[in-house]
Order: sequence, then structure tokens, then C-alpha cells
Amino acid sequence: MLRSIISLAARHWREHWLREVLCLLAVAAVTALLYAGNLSNSGSVSVAGVARQLGKIRYDIVLLWIAVTAVYTLVTAFRGYGDARRCYATLLLPACSGTKYAWEWLRTMIMFPLAALAVIWCVDAAVVRLMIHVRPMLAEVEESASTLWDAVTAVGEPLNYIPYNIYLVVWFNAVAMLVRSGLRPVVAVVTAVVALAAVLVFPWSTERTALYPFVWVEMERGYAVTWSMPVSWCSRMAGYAISYVWYAALPVAVYVLSYLKFKEREI
Repeated sequence: MLRSIISLAARHWREHWLREVLCLLAVAAVTALLYAGNLSNSGSVSVAGVARQLGKIRYDIVLLWIAVTAVYTLVTAFRGYGDARRCYATLLLPACSGTKYAWEWLRTMIMFPLAALAVIWCVDAAVVRLMIHVRPMLAEVEESASTLWDAVTAVGEPLNYIPYNIYLVVWFNAVAMLVRSGLRPVVAVVTAVVALAAVLVFPWSTERTALYPFVWVEMERGYAVTWSMPVSWCSRMAGYAISYVWYAALPVAVYVLSYLKFKEREI
């Protein structure tokens, strides 16, 4: 299987290397523009002010990263199977359905997100170095600002031990894979909407709010939204356990469905 994946990777790189490079260059350009636009309009001259602004920009950049990886999967996954000119050549590749699916998952879920994140990291480092070079008085900004790693690995309710931004990358990748596996357009749109609703964890009011499935909680709004107390048929620990099982099962189930649909298309 590993040899087949390497063969598929080599073929993909020969045919699509320019597209991959252009995608990463586009990520770098948009990231640089976001940094330039926000920092130039921040109006902050103090180290603390610039540090806060830089931290906010980094969190926005991570949201951009999530969106870019989702769009990349939605546009490129199983692309050869939807092109009438290349469909037969793709179907006849010397690899089983599982290997082809594994390669598509590896490319869209691991390789491109990591490459895009590496590009963002390089732009971030270059922007900070340039900023310090232009204004040496801001040399302490990097020490006091939230890092890009903090933004990527941020956690919150109800998944206190799983970075929610990484989870969103996995979730949207799973849904995009399902959409691209051969669903009809209407079904694909409905699936995308339902998928977005399934993972929305947002307190709509200060009163009782369904923060995640099966468990109601009281929310407190202050500087940040915080967990107050569970109001449910189960304990807090049971609620956490249910939440983790629910959110872990969602992408796994969608990946299984997308694989079955992909296998059906091949047959």
C-alpha cells in the first residue's frame, strides 16, 4: 500500500505541481496582506498595544488557514473522477480503492494543511522581523504577544483537551471529502449546511444554552463566555464524556460514508 501511495504521490506532483505551488503562494500573499493591513491601521505605538493586535491577527490567520484547507479539499479532492477526459485513466490507476482514498486523505488532510501552515509561519516570522527592524522599540512584542501556535492549539468548551481549530480542519475535510465523493449537488449543499450546524458551539444568550448535544448548561458572559454549571439529566463528567464521543464519532462517520460513496463510484 505504501508503494502505491508513493506512486500516486509522484504522479500527482508531476501533473499538479504548479497548482500546488500557486496555492501556497496565494496563501502567503493573503497572509502578508492581512498582516500589513491590520498592523498599519492598528494605531498602536506601545508594545502592549501592538502585541494585542498581533495576537488578534494570528487568531484571524488561523481562521483563514481553516477556510483555505476546507476550500482546497472541496476543489481538488477526487478531481480526476469528475473530469470526463481523465476519468478512465484515473479509474485504471494500479491501486485499490482504499489506497486511492488514503492518498486523497493524506494529501488534503495532512500534506496541504501542514504546508500551508508552514508558509503562514514563515510569513509571520518575516513580518515580526521586519516590524522589529523598522521599529526597534517593539523588540519585546514577540515575547508578550500570543503566538501562532497558541492560536492553532487553542482549546475551549466543550472540548477542553482537543484544539478546536485543528478539530475544525478535520471536520471540514471530512465533509468536503464526502461532498466530493460523488454526492448529487443538492445533497452536497444540504450536507455542507448540516455539517456546519452539527459542530457550531456558540452560546446564543446568557440564559440556558445548548452548548453541545444532550447537555444544557448555564452560561456567564463577562470578558469571555465561561461555563457556569450543568443543567441536565447527567453529571458534568458524563456530559463531557458524551461530548467527546459525539465529536469524535462525527468525522469518523463522515469519512466512512465518503469512502463507501467513493468505492461505489469506482465500481
